[in-house]
Amino acid sequence: MVNGPRISSTPTESNLHPDKMYFKQKMKEEGALPLIVKFLIPKYRDVYPQIVEECLRFIGNFANHNESSRDYLLDHDIFNPVLDMFGGIFHDKNKPNISLLKNAVFCVSNLCGISHTKHPEWNRVINQLVFECINFFQRLKM
Repeated sequence: MVNGPRISSTPTESNLHPDKMYFKQKMKEEGALPLIVKFLIPKYRDVYPQIVEECLRFIGNFANHNESSRDYLLDHDIFNPVLDMFGGIFHDKNKPNISLLKNAVFCVSNLCGISHTKHPEWNRVINQLVFECINFFQRLKM
């Protein structure tokens, strides 16, 4: 989840090989998700913006290329807190937080299945996604 060396050439029998999803499984087992979600509440967005961006990047990477990890996140209602981040992007109308926007879009695109062969069930994401898109465009008009 953290930036580091590329491990795509790791031997397939290694726990570090991308197909093993070793670290994603450890994150599930250790219950790291509730801590990550805590940092997505609005009060942290302005106080710790770098941590919030790292949490979004973590969620996007966690959901990336692994449908079971993506579904695990959706099962734990991660979609709404991630979408709520779009509210903070244009908090200051004169200076939008482009870095937060980039990480939030990356995260949402992976949760919606852009890096997967099988997309999530549409009813798991559509209601929140449409609602947030409407709010997002209304903020842009202001």
